[in-house]
Amino acid sequence: MKRTFLEALSFCKILGTALLLILADISEGAELKASSGFLNSLTGSYLDLHDGYDLNKRVIDKSGFVLNSESVMPASAPADVTVCEGGNATFTVSGGTIYQWQVSTGGSAFTNITGQTTTTLYLTGVTTSMSGNQYRCVIDGVASTAAFLTVNPVPVVTTPNTAIVCSGSNTNINLTASVASTFSWVVGTISGGITGASPGTGNTINQLLTNPSRSTVGTVAYVVTPTSTTGYCTGAPYTITVTVDPVPVVTTSGTATVCSGYSPNINLTASATSNFSWVVGTITGGITGASPGSGSSINQPLTNPSNSAAGTVAYVVTPTSTAGSCAGAPYTITVTVNPSPIVTTANTATICSGSAPNI
Repeated sequence: MKRTFLEALSFCKILGTALLLILADISEGAELKASSGFLNSLTGSYLDLHDGYDLNKRVIDKSGFVLNSESVMPASAPADVTVCEGGNATFTVSGGTIYQWQVSTGGSAFTNITGQTTTTLYLTGVTTSMSGNQYRCVIDGVASTAAFLTVNPVPVVTTPNTAIVCSGSNTNINLTASVASTFSWVVGTISGGITGASPGTGNTINQLLTNPSRSTVGTVAYVVTPTSTTGYCTGAPYTITVTVDPVPVVTTSGTATVCSGYSPNINLTASATSNFSWVVGTITGGITGASPGSGSSINQPLTNPSNSAAGTVAYVVTPTSTAGSCAGAPYTITVTVNPSPIVTTANTATICSGSAPNI
């Protein structure tokens, strides 16, 4: 004899996101005949209908008898949420009347979250330690499927926040962060009239900067923002200040004159505090005594072999600033070495008494 209330009854089994729809014709003492068979449950074992639900969400056994007349199947399940570190996460369910949110950390048993008894769970200022937590809602006494929380870290720039370059050189700053990231930057404060800085994107700030001064440093501030490649989380702006040192120029006179056998005693000066080195350039008149060297003065005795013609020595001086070690352009100082005269008059003379020698 057929049970009329089960005629053409459709059975539903909802486990997580898997739906088993079974169409059966049940008669007294007959086996359940399913058109689609049974699906594996989430644990991998075959399902029976003793823990199933009918279309009215009531518990039934595998014969189709209603075991619990109350509607007990969860009305909905929360979805997985992915957010950036420090952001807010929201889990939502619907249906039912009584709610209690629960959490499982590190695969542990689910525990109630105090005060979370509405359809929505708000998590503010999430941390990376919360990534992997599972959240579910017990709706009218029945637990929903759990949803996962994924928290992506916010990148922090790890490049040193200062750099020093010489005027006319490239910055070549390699940008790095705490996690794999892309970078963008804008130009902040500029001092000393530095030119060549501009906004950009990439893993390297490689811009040629020029300091118009020959004596004073200038600076450029690059404000860098990292964005993680996983989750596209934006980090805090980070300032890298580049100091642009001036390139010195020699300010010593370009000429000097000495007598043969004397040192030129040239004190070397530059537009910025510098060290000096020099090499010997062109020599005329066979001048001897010149040699390469370094220091703050050129003090070498020079000898002119001629008794009548002047000769010259060219010293090619290169300044290097003490701040930043910026090398200036070579500068030539030409020293003229005059000959030492000798008397060519005869060294004897004869006159009569009372006469002048008239030498």
